[in-house]
Amino acid sequence: MCSFVRAALTSVALTALVACAKGDTNADSAAASSTAAATAGGTSAAAAPAASPVDAMKGKWAMRSVPVQGDTTPTVYTIDASGDTTSWTLTFAGRTTPVKLHVISVSGDSVVTQTDEYDSARRKGQRVVTTTTLRPMGDRVTGTSTARYKVTGPDSVLQLRSEGTRMP
Repeated sequence: MCSFVRAALTSVALTALVACAKGDTNADSAAASSTAAATAGGTSAAAAPAASPVDAMKGKWAMRSVPVQGDTTPTVYTIDASGDTTSWTLTFAGRTTPVKLHVISVSGDSVVTQTDEYDSARRKGQRVVTTTTLRPMGDRVTGTSTARYKVTGPDSVLQLRSEGTRMP
């Protein structure tokens, strides 16, 4: 038996033994159940659920993405994330028309988004679709982006690091 399971069983047994010694089986049984769940890695009914990354992203974000290799010039933009997943947009610095941003996946602490096809802010005259994985952490967000350009050849994909801060 692994040491974690042995420790959990020992904790449950000790809690039950103390409960029986006190004679208050109802209150102490509930405490034993909570202790067992917490010790075994579970949560008690009183534990608050973790915030959804979609909820954590709600608001406006000042973003910048920098290629992983080569040119280190940042692409600067703003993400406007609504409280749901249906009306997110991003707007590049110097542009007024927002690009539709679709939430395509939510998993654990991350949100995966994908843009509609748009005129690249990095490569003039090229169309691109960008997929980004974002991890919100309070008033900061980090992630990675993959830009897929509508061209053939070795320069059709660009990997970027993305980061941002919540705007007031």
